[in-house]
Amino acid sequence: MKTSDQKLEFAASDPTNKKHPNDSFTATLTPPRKYTGEHFEADWIECIPSAQDGYLLITGRYEEGGGDAYVGIQIIFQKDLPDGEHEVGPKGSAVSGNLAFVSSWSITTEILRAKKGKFHLQRIAHNSINATIDMEFEYNNETIKVSNGKVFVTNDTPI
Repeated sequence: MKTSDQKLEFAASDPTNKKHPNDSFTATLTPPRKYTGEHFEADWIECIPSAQDGYLLITGRYEEGGGDAYVGIQIIFQKDLPDGEHEVGPKGSAVSGNLAFVSSWSITTEILRAKKGKFHLQRIAHNSINATIDMEFEYNNETIKVSNGKVFVTNDTPI
């Protein structure tokens, strides 16, 4: 199910590769997805304030063919969420997640909301995040798992 606020979250800024050289966002996708296969490695990563007030948004996106096709994984969490392990829940929870994919032959972006999962947050200094994620999504009666997710992102402003 898609809503306009979901599209806004993924299109919130200009996708311009990694801002910091050490940023990384990797995960295992089961079953394998078109364009990424089983191994997801983002070539575009960002951490920004969410359109949802009081939340941060970390997005990792792998683009194929100049941005015509992509797979994106997103985690949304409260800015004041303490370090540690947290449950991933529906939109509006302390932590929620999205999985997006679009094919080059389609103008439709499929955005799925996580059904369940875990998110482990560790802030480093005042502007970096080290995190792990595991989430499950449902799509056309199929369970899609994002597992072994590892994220490191540095922001230009305090997080």
